Amino acid sequence: LLVTLIDQYAATELSSVWGAIASNENDLSQEFKDITYQKFANAISLAATWLQDHLPLPTCDFQTITYVGPKDVRYPIIAVAAAKLKKKLLLPSPFASTSAQVYLIGASKCEVYLHGGPLDSETRGILSANNNIDFMQIPSPSNFLW
Repeated sequence: LLVTLIDQYAATELSSVWGAIASNENDLSQEFKDITYQKFANAISLAATWLQDHLPLPTCDFQTITYVGPKDVRYPIIAVAAAKLKKKLLLPSPFASTSAQVYLIGASKCEVYLHGGPLDSETRGILSANNNIDFMQIPSPSNFLW
């Protein structure tokens, strides 16, 4: 339903703004760039295509993937792209302990760990404890939006 609604807004509300992001993440006093529903829907389609091209073939229906990254516009883009592809998306809290994240990834039968930036030591620990998981870095927000 959400995917359909976003696509409807993109087709009928051409100038409606979905959200805005800072032009300069290090200086929020600078201008913000509007993201229209049309641009958002296009970013979702690009992300869905990227996921299809890079994810391994699923071993079960409704493959589970995990995404962890900077708090940016990739979260909603990846969330809707995953839904569009009939994937389950696990978004573990960064405040959860390493052991809790390892448990969640295992319990959800997650097959792929997507990250939005360099791997830190905690992430490396999570991945080494789940050695049957593929991991890959997703493109920056600008690759999907601009």
